[in-house]
Amino acid sequence: MPHRSRLLAVEPHGGGTIVYPGAHARLKALARSDPRKYGYVAALNRDIMKIALPAPVELTPRRGDVLFHDYLCVHAGSENASGTPRLAINHKW
Repeated sequence: MPHRSRLLAVEPHGGGTIVYPGAHARLKALARSDPRKYGYVAALNRDIMKIALPAPVELTPRRGDVLFHDYLCVHAGSENASGTPRLAINHKW
């Protein structure tokens, strides 16, 4: 079996994705609290600081893994403290 570090595409603290488990439900509750104000996700993004975020979890997927998440999943990129560049494509639609 190859060493675990060779199986990881993203090392811990290597600039990968972090998620806030359960925050999607809090964000959904905020959206439902004022449907006119939060008709667009951009409005929710502006007010995300109004919800209490749980502790973040850093994802360290292996090569070939795919991440699917709820459209309200609160997530971000982690700080890359590894010394190895992490290249990514920033795509907005």
